[in-house]
Amino acid sequence: VELNALRELAAAQQKDVRQIVGALQMWSRSTSEITYQGWMARKKAINKDDEFVLNSFDACKFMFNEARRESQFDYRYNAFFVDYDLIPLMVQDNYITACKSSQGPGRPGATDATLERISEAADAVCDADIINRCVRGGQNWTLLPQVAALNLRVTSICQGNVGFPGF
Repeated sequence: VELNALRELAAAQQKDVRQIVGALQMWSRSTSEITYQGWMARKKAINKDDEFVLNSFDACKFMFNEARRESQFDYRYNAFFVDYDLIPLMVQDNYITACKSSQGPGRPGATDATLERISEAADAVCDADIINRCVRGGQNWTLLPQVAALNLRVTSICQGNVGFPGF
């Protein structure tokens, strides 16, 4: 492995070790030598989408924060696939905070409305988790888009902001 090829690969993968290892594994199946020229030739096949580069924490924040602004569904949908292993866990961890932030303080009835929103979001989290178990346990990967849509449902119900997602 040439050092400059590895540096370019790390920069293209936003220094995400999992992505780098995955790219190296894919690359090693076709060649035993990883050179800078080889990297330049394969860059488009391995590189992350240049238009949509987020890490897992920013993707979760984006999904919640943009739900209120009614941004295009496909942008929030693609954010889920930045890390479809971690995003559902972060959505589950942050939906209550997001629901609470969507109601202004001191509004009459805000507590009842907030509790209703949290209850509805909790139901949506359960739905997403059930389908996610079918994906993981039953190896039914064709259901992964439904898991993404159900997690987006949670963020749409909450319509609140989260800061740095806790996990």
